[in-house]
Amino acid sequence: MKKKLLWFLITILLIPLPLKAVVPITTRKYVNDSARLLTEEAKDYISKYSDFLYKNKKIDIYVITVKNLEGLSIEEYCNEVFESYKISEKGLLILASKEDRRMRVQAGEKLSEIMDDDFIENYIKQYFMPYLEREEWNDGIINGYSAFYKYICEKYNIDASSMEVTDQLDFITKNKTAFSLLIVFLCIFFANQISNFFLATQKNVAMSGGDIIKIGFLILCNIAVLTFAYVLEPIYIIFGLAYEGFILYSNLKKKEPSKKSTPKKKKKEPKKKKRRRKS
Repeated sequence: MKKKLLWFLITILLIPLPLKAVVPITTRKYVNDSARLLTEEAKDYISKYSDFLYKNKKIDIYVITVKNLEGLSIEEYCNEVFESYKISEKGLLILASKEDRRMRVQAGEKLSEIMDDDFIENYIKQYFMPYLEREEWNDGIINGYSAFYKYICEKYNIDASSMEVTDQLDFITKNKTAFSLLIVFLCIFFANQISNFFLATQKNVAMSGGDIIKIGFLILCNIAVLTFAYVLEPIYIIFGLAYEGFILYSNLKKKEPSKKSTPKKKKKEPKKKKRRRKS
């Protein structure tokens, strides 16, 4: 019995346990492009600046690209990379998975004191996503890497003015709420003006050439506003069209003349005075 138990334990120990797949470490430090998303110039750029930052402030920034996450969540994969690459508590990992179309930026415990999750999420949307949405992985990763690098340098009083960062959607992103309110206001204005035009045509009111040019200009402006709404957030155009349609319908229904004709009151005829006969 003891021998059987011993052989059973030996057999279990000899069975290879499934290991989580993590991208292997390469000879080039701070960057591993296993998904082949980066140019050689981009890899040299990352290695050069990351090496400079580590030598000066012991902050290590890694960029890892993989074909897919091989069944792991992106959080699990980042944790495995942190351990296998021995990224420090002042380190930053930029991980991109091509086939999964996922990206994550994870900061070490000490570095997260100056950049929390909300800050990282905003930076990803601001500096990475405008490029990645167009499948421009190389430019997006370099632009995002440079943005994080410059921010870290500012916090640690290191000159990084030579690095170029493009903030393509910065103005729109920061003023998204104001633009949304402006779109709502313009939709109301255009819907009211166009409904007035339709009411005028229903009443057979003669319109001048200037009025026709005005309504044509308003329609073109309305199309431009709805196009901008789509750029700001694709679902906004659906809300804009539905809102304008509702206003048009309400105005036309409200101002539509009632078809029931009220009966005319008969004028009271003055009573004729009866003449008294003389007797």
